Amino acid sequence: LLLREFILRRRSTQAFRVRMIQTVVFGLWFGFTYLRVEITQFSIFTVSGALFFCMLLLLFGGPMTVAQIVPPQVPVFLREQRSGSYKIVAMYLSKTIADIPTEMMFTFIWSL
Repeated sequence: LLLREFILRRRSTQAFRVRMIQTVVFGLWFGFTYLRVEITQFSIFTVSGALFFCMLLLLFGGPMTVAQIVPPQVPVFLREQRSGSYKIVAMYLSKTIADIPTEMMFTFIWSL
């Protein structure tokens, strides 16, 4: 099941490209927007707002990609789950483990 998830992630190049473009564009946008913000007592709210939106994009970027990948796989999952091939926990863990390398890469790119 885990091997199948890795193969599916490797084959879904469109989702990878969209996530890469999203990461780079938003990273540049935030970088250039908050490039010249001075760290003073009055700019603390500006910096905290920037950190909030950065964390928001990092936290919701992964689930949005998963929301695009999972619906086409639902019929296959239901058929295999009814036949007793595996449980829901196994599917969840395999998807989560398969997402770890790409999520780490996008987080690293975002932090540059």
